[in-house]
Amino acid sequence: MSRSKTIYLPLVFLLFCGMIAATFWDQRIIDADPKTCAIYKSFYSQLPEKNAAFFEGFSRSYAHFPSDRVPKPPQKFERDTGEFEEIEIAPGVEPFDRPVRETIEQDTTNYFGVVAEGEKRRISNCFDALDNSPGFYSGPYNLLYARETVLGRDSHEFVSLWTVSPVGFSKDGKSAVMYAGQYCGGLCGLGGFILLENKNGAWIVVGDSWLWVS
Repeated sequence: MSRSKTIYLPLVFLLFCGMIAATFWDQRIIDADPKTCAIYKSFYSQLPEKNAAFFEGFSRSYAHFPSDRVPKPPQKFERDTGEFEEIEIAPGVEPFDRPVRETIEQDTTNYFGVVAEGEKRRISNCFDALDNSPGFYSGPYNLLYARETVLGRDSHEFVSLWTVSPVGFSKDGKSAVMYAGQYCGGLCGLGGFILLENKNGAWIVVGDSWLWVS
C-alpha cells in the first residue's frame, strides 16, 4: 500500500466515525418547548425578509458565538420611535432619512442565565405547522454563500442565516431575552440581544442591543 493511502484511509475512517457520532448526538437533543417556540416564531414573523431567512436547526448558548466571553446581562436596549431625521452626507449629495431611536432600560439579570448557559434544543419543530416556514441549514457559512454566488445571485439576494440562543424568561412571564446573530454573506452580519414583551398573548420585539455589526 502506498504511503498516501496509508495516511488517507485513517483520515477517511475518522471523518466517517465523526459523522456517525454527530448524527447520533443530534438525535439525542430534545425539541424546544412550546413557550420557547412561541418566541422563535414571533421573532421570525417580525423579520423584514421572512422568505430569505434561514435558521440553523438548533439553538445554542450565547457563549458559543461570537466568542467564549459572555458579557454582563444587558440592561439597556434601543428601539425605533417611528420618527425619522434627515442626514446630510456632503454638499451636493442627496440626504437620507434615518430612523430615530430611543433607549429603554430593562434589567435582564434574573433571567439572562439561560441565554448564556442553556442547553442546546432542536428548533425545527417550532415551525412544523407554518405554511411559510424558514429553511434550515447547518453547514459552514461560507459554503452556503459560495452556492449562492454559483447560482448567480448578488449580495442583495443572498439568504440571511440566523442563529438563535435559548430564551430567558422573566419570572412574571411578561419579558424575554435571547441572542440572535445574522450572517448575510462575505463580511455582512450582526449579532446582539433581542428583548421581547408579551402583549395580549403575543410576543413583540420591543428592543435590541447589538454587540457587533459587520
